[in-house]
Amino acid sequence: MGLDWMVEAKVLPTKEREHQVATRLFRAAEAERDRREEDYFEKRGVAHTEEDARRRFEDFQNTCEGAAFIRTVNECYATLQGLEVSAASTLGAPVVGRDEKADAWVKENWKSLRQFSSETEALTKLKGDSVFEPKLLTAESRKGLGTIRGIAAGVTSFRGKELGFIDWLPEHLVDEAYTDHTSEQLADYGARLMEIVKRSPEIIRAAGRDPHEEQQNRELITLKAAANWCLFWGVRGHGMRAWY
Repeated sequence: MGLDWMVEAKVLPTKEREHQVATRLFRAAEAERDRREEDYFEKRGVAHTEEDARRRFEDFQNTCEGAAFIRTVNECYATLQGLEVSAASTLGAPVVGRDEKADAWVKENWKSLRQFSSETEALTKLKGDSVFEPKLLTAESRKGLGTIRGIAAGVTSFRGKELGFIDWLPEHLVDEAYTDHTSEQLADYGARLMEIVKRSPEIIRAAGRDPHEEQQNRELITLKAAANWCLFWGVRGHGMRAWY
């Protein structure tokens, strides 16, 4: 089972109640959209290929019903975003179409990003997207990028599963890696992981290993990176969703 730590958006001060309502509406809209999609697909039998499934999804989007539900979900999501501070905002990541350095980066790299036919198309389709290129962030903000990440997870995530491979790490701390955390819980978790980092020589020796061995050094680097990631986001008011 995989495990990635995903940064949660931070709710704006004084907007907690509105955010709770908006979250419920967004999730309800998503659930209803998914139900309608399943009904649409079921009427057309089994999709035998990935291409067939993709085409059916596009067909559903193009129906009046599908377009209406997708529009509703997008509107609910936009309302939710208006009550939040995103991870990108906390990092100060530049935005395409707003920040010159983001546009310059797209112009330089558009051929390797996706299948764009031109620089103009890349700038148009990526407009509003944040660019998480490390060299465009401050040294402090780069600490919020995951140094160890899963294949399907974003650059602000951390591969929490790696903690399970550190067999001298207390079991309760590994178990806790699989639970969602509020910002306060995440900062506390990071502090407790960092305490293990500081005490690692004695803990590793107690486990019958040499703390100077290469494997223990690699594991210590992983643990310290995990602790720093939790502290970075937790102290800035962001929680973590354990995705597995």
